[in-house]
Amino acid sequence: MKISVLLPTRDRVKMVIKTLNSLYDNVSDKNRLEILLGLDYDDSSINDLKEYVDKNMSDCDIKFHISSKRYGYKYLHKYINELSKIAEGDWLFLWNDDSYILTDNWDKEVEKYKDNFALLSPKVKESMDYPGTMFPIIPKAWFDEVGHFSLNCHNDTWVEEIAMELDIFVYIPVMVTHLRNDYIKGTLTDKTWQERRQDKKGFHSKEMKVQRVLDAHKLRQYINEHYE
Repeated sequence: MKISVLLPTRDRVKMVIKTLNSLYDNVSDKNRLEILLGLDYDDSSINDLKEYVDKNMSDCDIKFHISSKRYGYKYLHKYINELSKIAEGDWLFLWNDDSYILTDNWDKEVEKYKDNFALLSPKVKESMDYPGTMFPIIPKAWFDEVGHFSLNCHNDTWVEEIAMELDIFVYIPVMVTHLRNDYIKGTLTDKTWQERRQDKKGFHSKEMKVQRVLDAHKLRQYINEHYE
């Protein structure tokens, strides 16, 4: 079993190094871990990150995917779809550069579902009452079947709605801490956060709602054929 961590980032060297270490230090078997870093062609942090990885994490499968075009946060799903396409793992783990794993041997919790088709959801320390997922882990077969992770920047909510519809949403005992609330409160800020643009209108458009229904339909057929 292999887990592919999808990690788009921009100009956050220190933060990315910290999140890489949290994934790396807390995994029980480093051979299970593939980390895919998605960066823009003009990101000034590329060389620093490559140098750190080469010096400190050479025994871990970490790949750099450089986009030829800068999409920005509004098109975050394009980064995620590109990373998903080249991922070699059995699972795709949507990850943020401002988040850290708190649970030791977190990969063992994912391994428990190696024979299941489900969305696995860790819990976020700062949002324990949030009834959904921020860091979904989905089978690579999900992406292969529908041809994308998401078609909107709200990648987590996209797959969450589909998983809820199919009744394949599962919480797992893995804890994550997420600095998002600190950015929202204004106690942390940087250019990357300031340039963040969402697309809630697009997510709730009729076209995208229809697409999520189509995704659910394809996955229901796949589950019926392979897991029933």
